[in-house]
Amino acid sequence: MESICKFCNKPASYEPIERMEEFSIKVFFCHPCQAEYLRFYNVFKDELSRTSSVSLYTKINGKTYRWTWQADGNGQLWHVKNPGTPGRQVNEGMEAIYYVEKENVRGLNITPQNIESRVRSWLLFL
Repeated sequence: MESICKFCNKPASYEPIERMEEFSIKVFFCHPCQAEYLRFYNVFKDELSRTSSVSLYTKINGKTYRWTWQADGNGQLWHVKNPGTPGRQVNEGMEAIYYVEKENVRGLNITPQNIESRVRSWLLFL
């Protein structure tokens, strides 16, 4: 099973989390980019579906934030109160703090290189 990181074009490692596997959700994580990919596994076809979400993580002032693109194109910024560990534990204590509809997400151009500065800017106005 493989998933390619859309930011660095290298393989994202398969990081199974038991709670997600129960729902046939496969977790892939690109450690250099801090990018997480969730993909559904179709047991009937024995194949991975398209990516259902992509998330980038950043830490600011000791707090963890996650920007997530959903399959429908919308985006959301989360404060992750208790960050999980790829391959071990899911995030807990998630608080949604900013929502962007797909028409506006395209222009944000969020990358691993600028995620921290983007989140810092948003936090000033939230």
